[in-house]
Amino acid sequence: MSLQDFLGHTSNITIIDFLAENLGQDYNQTEISKCTGLSRNTIHVKLPELILNKIIEISDEAVKIKKFRLRENEIVNHLIKATFAHSFAISDEEKSEDEQYDQLYQLIEHDMEEPVDVHLPNNMMLDLGYPIANSSIRDLLESESTERKLIIADQ
Repeated sequence: MSLQDFLGHTSNITIIDFLAENLGQDYNQTEISKCTGLSRNTIHVKLPELILNKIIEISDEAVKIKKFRLRENEIVNHLIKATFAHSFAISDEEKSEDEQYDQLYQLIEHDMEEPVDVHLPNNMMLDLGYPIANSSIRDLLESESTERKLIIADQ
């Protein structure tokens, strides 16, 4: 279980998860890049953000090649506790994660009652209508067909 499981797959979260899984060890930028799959440039950009936010620290500033680790503070402790709390909450669920997502998608999809208008340049407007019309247009746009036509009436 990791922060990515409930906070998403961002570069910052990926770095935090990696260092949390390897508590007590220090890593340089190249090692973090190789182990996380993030580019070295991304690591170089994200490390200062995480340092300023007091999430990670430089383990030894005197050496030429800097190494980084998670800080020992309340912020980091709360992040780690949140990971465990989320893990326990999910394990108590009777439905699988996929079943829960399917149920939520159906709930959200049926919640749309009002027509959706898309405003285009030159005062053109496309009325997508109600959910059934939206679904048909979405299906058309997501289809494998190479011929996709959408007629737009000038208002």
